[in-house]
Amino acid sequence: MIGNEVLKLTDVLYDKIQQIIRIQQGLLQRVEWLENENALLRQQSQIQTNELNDLNFNKQIHNLTNSLTQGKEKAEVRDAINQIVREIDRCIAVINQPDLKL
Repeated sequence: MIGNEVLKLTDVLYDKIQQIIRIQQGLLQRVEWLENENALLRQQSQIQTNELNDLNFNKQIHNLTNSLTQGKEKAEVRDAINQIVREIDRCIAVINQPDLKL
């Protein structure tokens, strides 16, 4: 009789272990799916951040263009742009100095 009870308890224990294994496999699949979803969402977020940065840059260019061209002649705008380019060139020259320590 004791042997039958031990056998029944062993069967119950085996069934519970099998159930736990199935649950664990399901959870592992869920984790893998969530990790893939997370990677996809991070990628989409980075793309949207890049697009937003591009839009902001284009807006700044548009605003600068508008402020440069308001009520001015073509020659004045060209002179203003040339001044900005010269200033940028000076900044680049300073940055490219070999003894410059940032």
